[in-house]
Amino acid sequence: MPFKCFSCGLSFDTVEEFIEHKLSHKEQPKKGPICLRCGEPIPLDSSKANYRGNILCPGCGQTMEVVIEDGEVVLAVIKEN
Repeated sequence: MPFKCFSCGLSFDTVEEFIEHKLSHKEQPKKGPICLRCGEPIPLDSSKANYRGNILCPGCGQTMEVVIEDGEVVLAVIKEN
């Protein structure tokens, strides 16, 4: 089962690779979530660094339900319309 990073959209074969990758995000500025439909970044303002709810992709219009903690996406699912 591949492990997907919801911060940038990359997938990894092993949990070890995924954890190592997640640590690299700590060294980079926060970029926000990636749309699960079109793969484009979704810009968020700093007020959503700790957020639970829906966000809308400005590129394709897809709505996603997200949980963001300390600027990192910990859960993202596509909302069916």
